[in-house]
Amino acid sequence: MNDKVIETKDPGVLNRTTFSTAVEGSIVILQLGNVPIRMDYNTALQMSQFLRVAGRKAKQNAGDFSRDINIVANLTDANVDEAAAQAIRDATAAYGRKLDG
Repeated sequence: MNDKVIETKDPGVLNRTTFSTAVEGSIVILQLGNVPIRMDYNTALQMSQFLRVAGRKAKQNAGDFSRDINIVANLTDANVDEAAAQAIRDATAAYGRKLDG
């Protein structure tokens, strides 16, 4: 799971809550604190768009017009994927292959 901690100084806003996501087949699990919320992928995608739009609006309302770039990556298969991509680009490359001799 991808664990994050939300911290705010506003007493009326969710504070110090760990949240994470996981995938089981076609089901997305959003864990807010100790509460797991299971949803189909369509609902998860829709919810992410709603949160993104509302977050942008709230950021503007707060007077914050800075631009941030957030990237999320799953690196569990990065080496395997890179080895496959390298082999496709250059069939003679030894990247990720055991060399004899």
